[in-house]
Amino acid sequence: MIALVATLLAPLATGTWRMHGTYWKPLSSEDRTKIAELIATDDCRTLRPMGNALGTCEILRTELDNNGSWTPGDTWQSYLTRNLTLMVVTFGFAFSIAYAASRAIRSLHGFA
Repeated sequence: MIALVATLLAPLATGTWRMHGTYWKPLSSEDRTKIAELIATDDCRTLRPMGNALGTCEILRTELDNNGSWTPGDTWQSYLTRNLTLMVVTFGFAFSIAYAASRAIRSLHGFA
């Protein structure tokens, strides 16, 4: 019973019950330097996007101009995977502790 309660409370205690939405990820000074160096190469000067598709260089230029980019949040698959993994690990850990404690109590009282 303790393991089941711990399993159900684990996502609440760790905050994984919340799905993470998109968020703004600013560029670090190191990232800005790397992107600027990449854009300055011959590849980025000669390559142009084909059709309506943005090329890698155009995307990097946009990130550099905006000093960051929007990063996608959780998908349902990653959300469920993270929570189910946490719950399985919590159940195993709590069950092991409860079992070991009950065995220790029984041996102390002579019910081995």
